[in-house]
Amino acid sequence: MLRTLQRDLLKLENQLPFFVLRKLFELISLAEDPPLIDLVLTFFDPLLPRKNIKGNLNPEGEFDHMLEVFRSTFLSSVNQDITSGCEQLKISVNVPLVQERQLIHSVTELEEAGVKLKMREDCDLLDINFQAGVLKIPPLYIDDNTAVLFLNFVVYEQCEDTKPFFTNYLMFFDSLINSSADVRILHKNGIINHVLGSEEDVTDLFNKLGREVVYDLDECYLSQQIKRVNNYCKTYYASKWRVRFTNLKHDYFSNPWTFFSLLAAIALLLLTTAQTYYSPS
Repeated sequence: MLRTLQRDLLKLENQLPFFVLRKLFELISLAEDPPLIDLVLTFFDPLLPRKNIKGNLNPEGEFDHMLEVFRSTFLSSVNQDITSGCEQLKISVNVPLVQERQLIHSVTELEEAGVKLKMREDCDLLDINFQAGVLKIPPLYIDDNTAVLFLNFVVYEQCEDTKPFFTNYLMFFDSLINSSADVRILHKNGIINHVLGSEEDVTDLFNKLGREVVYDLDECYLSQQIKRVNNYCKTYYASKWRVRFTNLKHDYFSNPWTFFSLLAAIALLLLTTAQTYYSPS
């Protein structure tokens, strides 16, 4: 019942102006009561728990409604160095939209290209980073609340003149996840944990959310990270020998049985050749 109430109060269509809530709170609060923003964050934090959520906001800050208050707690460490990537791409001329502004490889393909996936600890949810072949992503816990919460963040960004951070985040994951194998790899690396029942359910969640979003390529805070990942993979896929070696390793060395089968086939071929060579004419 409580979770249903929390989800309903964060729906965009149910928002009341925050200044109205503040006035009502001033009428009933006592001097020793915590600020209204602290109460809001305490109430909604169980939907996506994090450390020090109250330290991310100014209690006297100006907000439109509770949805914006909760969304803002995810943005404290999305700093100017990250957001400047959007402006750099806008200034650039003749930038290929797909290769420079959209992630073009799934998790499985990134691993094949040698990209290491690592859980990024002690960072906010949106702080994704790629350096030196390592893609670091903060952990995400997914349950029945996640889709509703993210969807309302995205709807808010689509309706208001605000940076589309969660829109970018969801589209990034939509590109990362194309199959249950991608979810399995992310889970193995501690990046995604879920209680949805199956990895296919997680795949469907991100793919469905991504399908409903209008995506502006010019407004992506992850543009520089995406560009680095794509360039890293471009070098790998440009080498046909590397790709063939990876396919060989995947097909014949992915588990002991295929490896032993290959050895047996080679041994049989060598024995047959030797028998033919040494047999009396």
